Amino acid sequence: MKKLLLTLACVTAFGFAQAEEVTLDCTNPESLGVAKAAPGEATVASEFGTGNIKVTVVQGADIQQNQELRFFTSAAGSVDFRTSAKGGAKGHTFTIATVNGQNITSINFDAKANSFNVTAAPGELSGNDWSGDAASVTFTTTGAVNIYKIVVNYGGAADTRKPAGLAFPQEKYTVVMGEAFTAPTLTKETTAAVTYSSDAEAVATVDAATGAVTIVGVGTARITATAAANDEYKEGTASYLLTVESAAQANAIYSGLAKNADDWTIDNGTLPEGLTYVWTWDASYSYLKASAHKGSDDFTTSATVTSPEIDLTGCTGVELQFEQVGNFFKGNMQNDVKVLVSANGGAFEALTVAPWPEVDAWKPWVTSKASLAAYEGKKIKVQFLYTSTTERAGTWEIKNFIVSGNKSQGVTDVEAAEDAPAVYYNLQGVRVENPENGLYIKVQGNKTTKVYVK
Repeated sequence: MKKLLLTLACVTAFGFAQAEEVTLDCTNPESLGVAKAAPGEATVASEFGTGNIKVTVVQGADIQQNQELRFFTSAAGSVDFRTSAKGGAKGHTFTIATVNGQNITSINFDAKANSFNVTAAPGELSGNDWSGDAASVTFTTTGAVNIYKIVVNYGGAADTRKPAGLAFPQEKYTVVMGEAFTAPTLTKETTAAVTYSSDAEAVATVDAATGAVTIVGVGTARITATAAANDEYKEGTASYLLTVESAAQANAIYSGLAKNADDWTIDNGTLPEGLTYVWTWDASYSYLKASAHKGSDDFTTSATVTSPEIDLTGCTGVELQFEQVGNFFKGNMQNDVKVLVSANGGAFEALTVAPWPEVDAWKPWVTSKASLAAYEGKKIKVQFLYTSTTERAGTWEIKNFIVSGNKSQGVTDVEAAEDAPAVYYNLQGVRVENPENGLYIKVQGNKTTKVYVK
């Protein structure tokens, strides 16, 4: 009896605890402090947990529509913690940690077959089972994830080591392709060495030892610094999201068709019997799609999708670009589809676009461009026209539409203020409703001039 009391006293004095098991029931989100969504809806939570276990969720950079890591309620009312197999499923993280700093020794995931696509750090992941010895474990999605329950075992002495203290000055940085980028300076408290990595080396690579970044292509990359645990400090990580824009993106006057087509107008014309649409937004893959083929039938159609009004007032060097791909046109894509433009509410006329995709086989996306120099100073709408026949109905897909140019106000001669202006701007480019006593920029139609108002 005395030995037992002595043992219990030692446990109390030195902070040791017996191993414990906690189950996080993702099918019952309310037990984790998360509101259950209505059938067919989802709840996105940045943090949830129970008891001594907390889960922190960070959404990935490439989230597409309804692709967050989330608690989803099916039409039948059942719930799981998921991100689906469609676009935007990669790069989400969820970190499982003990609140009091005790080390986790094992985690078992009850997950849907073939839908537990994650990596883990630190520790080892074998199938749906993680093993290791850490106060927190970060899982990163590489594809579809559907989790029903998470069983966490932890115990032993609380981890009293100090935090690594890794931090970057900002969470996000943006650079234009072709311009120099100086990697931000990492601050840290740990004495352990730091290693750097990039999750998208097609966008940016990073020197593992120094953190120096080399820009490779357009897109987003998360740069992560990691320090291993040692006797004095815990393991630590810090990261920032680097967005590399093309010159067109950086100088965008208008951009769209990247995540939705909400501000575009679809006119599918008179649909033949058996066809429910021609143009549609494919939310799964984030592009506009036109097709008049259904089952084994091709239909005769003429359908358009039109941009919102794009104001090119005061703009120079204006250019349109978008990504496109086409198939099943039987060598007639440029006859069956057109890119049109209307200026100041006038009739639509064809634009000269190049290059065009190869047809009759799916090929990589082509970035096509067209000069809008003839429309500088005007307000335009761009329209994509799709036509088909009962003998040929191709498929046309479009995304990442950008109109770019120099948005600075061009100035010509000084003229007197007796001519009534359409719009006045001060020299900082701010619109002025009632100009007086000074020099202003006047925009009237497609003419931009400098005026002095007394």
